[in-house]
Amino acid sequence: MSSNQVGPDADEDDGDDMPTAPFWMTTYGDIMTLLVTFFVLLISMSEIRMKKFRDAISNFQRQPGMFSGSKSVVPADYSSGSSQSRARKRAEQYEEFLKRIEERGLGDKIQADLKKEGIHVVIADSLMFRTGQARLLEPSQTVLRELANLLSRDVGSVVVEGHTDNRPIETRRFPSNWELSTARAASSVRFLQNTAPEYDSSRFKAVGHASTDPRASNKTDEGRARNRRVEIMFNWRSWNNNKTTSTRPESTATGP
Repeated sequence: MSSNQVGPDADEDDGDDMPTAPFWMTTYGDIMTLLVTFFVLLISMSEIRMKKFRDAISNFQRQPGMFSGSKSVVPADYSSGSSQSRARKRAEQYEEFLKRIEERGLGDKIQADLKKEGIHVVIADSLMFRTGQARLLEPSQTVLRELANLLSRDVGSVVVEGHTDNRPIETRRFPSNWELSTARAASSVRFLQNTAPEYDSSRFKAVGHASTDPRASNKTDEGRARNRRVEIMFNWRSWNNNKTTSTRPESTATGP
């Protein structure tokens, strides 16, 4: 028999190929594909709160352990939801105040900003006082009443600052802009305190800056008008917990 002769079983060897893997692998692969698709969908639809995640990680890094003597690895504000609730409440107060100011057509006279420390309000002196005087005008009293509503909610302390332009003043009551700016701040504080009597005087501070902290150039009428103002900072915290002693965190109280 020739070496090239094919045996009788050769046709059987050329039949259908045998499977390269067990049959159960097909089902297993389908299941894995479905699981991967499922988790991809979960991740794509989820909202990752990075701030909470970083806070949680930092707590793990700071704490020596999770057993007796260790602090909770979850911040109290986040576990109770109080931080988000408080921030939402403050934002609502701020939006409510802006809405009332716009309804009264005073948007060009009042600037309000929501800051981490509290609500910062800047009021033009043309709305507050007559030239060279420290007695509150009726429109300003309406605005201050609206501001006083904030005091009964979530405010721990209040700083009021008076500012003038650089034009000199010399009257019997106000020998200089120092006395005028301080008197205007004090007049505003007194009205706020009378409107919200539940807050004692220790929660308030009146500061006079005269012309030492301008917002614009004093060389033009428009600039001087911007510089004549009263600034009020409604701090969320009380003096014991709040290092801020001015309407701006970096500022310090100024006197003559």
